[in-house]
Amino acid sequence: MKVVFGGTFDPVHIGHVRMALELIEALQGSIPKDSAPRSVDFLPCYEAVHKSGVAASPDQRKAMLDLSILGSEQLALDERELRRRTPSFTVDTLRELRAELGAEPLIFAMGSDSASSTRFWRDIAEYAGLCHVVVMRRSQVEAGFCGDFFGSVGYELASSLTDLAKRPAGRVIELELKLLDISSSDIRERVASGRSIRYLVSGAVEQYICDNALYTKTLGG
Repeated sequence: MKVVFGGTFDPVHIGHVRMALELIEALQGSIPKDSAPRSVDFLPCYEAVHKSGVAASPDQRKAMLDLSILGSEQLALDERELRRRTPSFTVDTLRELRAELGAEPLIFAMGSDSASSTRFWRDIAEYAGLCHVVVMRRSQVEAGFCGDFFGSVGYELASSLTDLAKRPAGRVIELELKLLDISSSDIRERVASGRSIRYLVSGAVEQYICDNALYTKTLGG
């Protein structure tokens, strides 16, 4: 089983890392060891097509991800969209991964904010034939908001994470995690206005942002 967590990560922050760690722990605790994934792979886009105002370059965003997951056996980096060096459409990556994996299960993980925008993604009707979807949400308040949409594009609701190991693709599940209320846009705004971002990103990422004068003229986005 392969698990990818896509995004711009501009910058990657502690909330992203905790989300990925909680997801891999939940999967490894639910799925038999011979089928469980070894890691959650961060999948940074090269050029976001549904988001404007990405401030850091692809190389800078990769460098910050490398610093954030350094030494972790449960977190990894999938650089394929960065290497492609073209605008990033998730469906292209999912097709590529499916060709590589054959009948092995593939999970595309996303936060609830990303899930709410998937109806605008290219060729979304193909996703059910390519991957499972895990939507990571903060609380019961957000529960059920995406079920109708994913059902309309061919997904079946999984009753548990174990269900995801039984077939290559086509199931969706919402997973409640203890997510941290941190956003990349808030971090960029804090840097631009001269406020501290300590403990919102790793110490190494904080130093990288400072050394490279990132986000000093970027507000919002």
